Amino acid sequence: MKRGNKGQSANEAALLVIFLTFLMIITIAAVSDDIIRASDNNYRALLHDIADVIESEASIAFASENGYTHSFTLPQTLNGQPYAISIMNSTQVGDQANMTILSVASTRPNVHLNVTRLLPRDVLGTLVIGPNIVRKEQGIVTLMALPLPPPVVSSVSPSSGSTLGGTSVAISGSDFLNTPTAPTVTFGGVSGSVTSSTSNTINVVTPAHAAGAVNVVVTNPDGQFYTLVNGFTYVPPPSITSITPNSGSTVGGTPITITGDYFQSGLSVTIGTSVATDVVVSPDGKNGKTITATTSSSLTAGAKDVTVTNPDGQFSILPSAFTYVFPPSVTSITPNSGSTVGGTPITITGDYFQSGLSVTIGTSVATDVVVSPDGKSHQ
Repeated sequence: MKRGNKGQSANEAALLVIFLTFLMIITIAAVSDDIIRASDNNYRALLHDIADVIESEASIAFASENGYTHSFTLPQTLNGQPYAISIMNSTQVGDQANMTILSVASTRPNVHLNVTRLLPRDVLGTLVIGPNIVRKEQGIVTLMALPLPPPVVSSVSPSSGSTLGGTSVAISGSDFLNTPTAPTVTFGGVSGSVTSSTSNTINVVTPAHAAGAVNVVVTNPDGQFYTLVNGFTYVPPPSITSITPNSGSTVGGTPITITGDYFQSGLSVTIGTSVATDVVVSPDGKNGKTITATTSSSLTAGAKDVTVTNPDGQFSILPSAFTYVFPPSVTSITPNSGSTVGGTPITITGDYFQSGLSVTIGTSVATDVVVSPDGKSHQ
C-alpha cells in the first residue's frame, strides 16, 4: 500500500509541474501580447499626433489670408520608431471631389499601422520628415520641405598627409546633414572613408592620391555641397639619395650630410638604433633636399641602416648606408724611448688601426707609417 501511495504522489506531482508550466507559458504569451498591443497603441497614437499637426497647419493656412507662411518641423522618429508621410492631391473621395488625402504610416517591418486624414481642398505639395513650410498664395495652400542650408567647411585637421592615403582627418564646419545617410567627402575627386559624422564634425580617412594640394568637397545627402579649395595637401614620403661621409666612430660626433627629397622640418634621423642630433633641414620647406646632422654613439660597430622620418610619420630607409667603426686603441710602444734627432724605428700595438692613419709623438709627426694587415700594429 505504501509503495502505491508513493507512485500516485509522484504522478500527481508530475502532472502539477506540467500544469504549472503550461499555465506559465500561457501567462507569458498573454503578457507579451499585451506589451506588443500596448506598444502598437502607443505608436498609433503618435502617428495620430503627427497627422494632427499636419492637418492643423494646413487648416490654419487655408483659413488665413493670402501671403500666410509658417514653418514647422516633423520629428525624425517617433520614440525611435520610423514612419513615413504621403499626400495624395486631387482625389475623389465619395461624393467629394478634389480632396487631399494625408497618410501617416509605419515603416517598421511587419507592422501595418496607417492614419489617414482628409485635408481641405486646394492643399497641395509634399512633406519631409524634418523642417517644412506651409504657404498660402492665390487661395492655394502649399506644403513643402523647408530648404536646408548647404554645408560649410571651416577647417581640415591635419591639412596634409601621405600620398598613400590612410590619414585620419577631422573636418569642422556646420550644417552637415546626416539624414538619411552621412555626408560624403572627396579629396581631389577621390572619395574618403567617413567613419563618423555629426552636424559640425566629420571624421574621415583619406584615400591615396598624387602629391600636391587638392580640393576637399563635403556633399550632404540632399546634394548641396561645399568646396574647400586646396584644403588638403598630399605629401610624398621622404627619399634618401646619399649620406656623406658614410662611416664614423662608434663614439659619435661625426658630422654628416644626407641628400634626397621631401625632407620636412622637424624630421628625425636614426642610424641603426642611434638617433642623430643637431638635425637641420635645408630651407626649402616641405620639398627639402639636404639634411645636416651629427651622429650619436653606437654600442656596436658595422654597417647600419639610415632612417629619415618626417613629422607626418612617413619615412625612408637607406640600408647599410653608414658604418660605425671603433676608435683606435694603443696598448704599447716599443721601444719607449729614442734620440731627439729622430730616426728611431718604433712598433705600436693596439687595435682598430686603419690604413692611412697618422702617428704623432708630442708635436712631432712620425714618418714611414705602415699598418699591419690585421689592423693591430703599425711601425
